[in-house]
Amino acid sequence: MRRYGIVLAMWLCGTGVCLAQQGPQGELQGFYQRIQTFKMRSGGAVFADYDKATNGGGFGFVYNITEKFSMFQQTGFLGGAKDELSGLPPMRMITEFQGVQVTKRFHAIDLYAKGGVGFVRYVMENQGVWYNVAFQYGGGAEISIGRGMYLVLEATRLSMGVPELYYTDDRSKWCNTFLISPGIAIRF
Repeated sequence: MRRYGIVLAMWLCGTGVCLAQQGPQGELQGFYQRIQTFKMRSGGAVFADYDKATNGGGFGFVYNITEKFSMFQQTGFLGGAKDELSGLPPMRMITEFQGVQVTKRFHAIDLYAKGGVGFVRYVMENQGVWYNVAFQYGGGAEISIGRGMYLVLEATRLSMGVPELYYTDDRSKWCNTFLISPGIAIRF
């Protein structure tokens, strides 16, 4: 009797997994990113007006658990945040996020909302490397452009901890900005 119970439990688990796997199972994304304003108020006089736009690109993977619920991983490489007037070296950023995504699917367009947590790595030439926590939330649309290919238009709110370059009380600890990410997704 115990064997039948084990076989029945394994069969039910197997069919439940198969039901959850209907539809596209994953998608690979490549995208361009633009941060509208990167603000770094670190307390030092030389960084007082470090308010620049920066851009870059990246890639991501979305694993569709069900038709509406997904988990995502996203890596972005942002560079070019520099200020020629202050003589600061350019600052480059690497972002890494993992999170959840909820999708409403229509015939030719899919709308989604997402939220995730991760880290940001700041690299400043000849100055060092800093790590800090980051949060991302927002939404977007995937528009079908062919079989299994989608145009991705995404706007998210990005909250990043900024590096502590000076030990002062008046420094800003967070940079809150918008991240615009158009790209291409391939579902498989």
